[in-house]
Amino acid sequence: MTIATRHREFRIAGAGWEHPAFRPHVTISVDDRRELDGVAPFAGDLVFGGEIWSK
Repeated sequence: MTIATRHREFRIAGAGWEHPAFRPHVTISVDDRRELDGVAPFAGDLVFGGEIWSK
């Protein structure tokens, strides 16, 4: 299942969203002041395990 598919499932279930042009992405960040001008975004598939829900 893709992030876009999962997002659509949440929307169908009633979740709100204020950004009409959803673009699935993952951001991992550490503010260590590195220069990232020459870094290209990863273009492959990101494969994650199952979701874990808790209250």
